[in-house]
Amino acid sequence: MIANSYLEWSVRKIPADQVPLADDVASYELGQSPSFKAGNRKLLLSNPDYDLLEAISVRSWNVDGDTAWAIYDGSLKSNPGVTAFWVIERFTIKDGLIREILAACKSSRGASCSSSS
Repeated sequence: MIANSYLEWSVRKIPADQVPLADDVASYELGQSPSFKAGNRKLLLSNPDYDLLEAISVRSWNVDGDTAWAIYDGSLKSNPGVTAFWVIERFTIKDGLIREILAACKSSRGASCSSSS
């Protein structure tokens, strides 16, 4: 599955060149606006936050046409095996590439992931 490659890359199970992201991919959290800009793929793949992830588990998928929803738990390298956050992401696929990633995330402390760092 196209969207699953992104999750596999995020925990470094596959290399970045195997993730089918559009060059202008928009990745953002619920409540923000998408920004489709050339070069976004490179920015996303070089984000150092992904180096903190240890594992993604308890994956559940719902796919309808060019839209895939993933719900999963995640753990961090700083505390392996312990759930640190829960995520639901919507992937929009266009021409075989991930064009949009919309995420809603809660840390195990109850805050949104972007405000818990």
